Amino acid sequence: MPNDEDKKNTNSFEEAIEKGFENSDIGVQVACLTGNHLKEWRYYTVDVEAFLDAFNACLAGHPAYPIQLRTYTDPDWNTLSELQQKAQNRFIENVRRRQRPLAGLCARRGQHGLRAYGRAN
Repeated sequence: MPNDEDKKNTNSFEEAIEKGFENSDIGVQVACLTGNHLKEWRYYTVDVEAFLDAFNACLAGHPAYPIQLRTYTDPDWNTLSELQQKAQNRFIENVRRRQRPLAGLCARRGQHGLRAYGRAN
């Protein structure tokens, strides 16, 4: 588990980039992965330089964060498709083990805290 300072810094970083890209057409966040003492935010963009400029603008006034940025070419969104397939397979296996019906859930974090909207199938 991260210590309190790491949690605070991670939350500050995450809130800044989410706010900066929430209404942007420069990049779209497609995943946020947490595990093995790491947190990874995945974005897609058509213009890496414009994305990096906007990314840095989101963090103006923030301290330097210990992050690494990596870019790669993925015009067919294969990385996201693989992630979705792994998640779907894992979820379906858990559902089969528990023999329960599927339910839809969308969690949103906004100015009024976390809201969850669900619908049982």
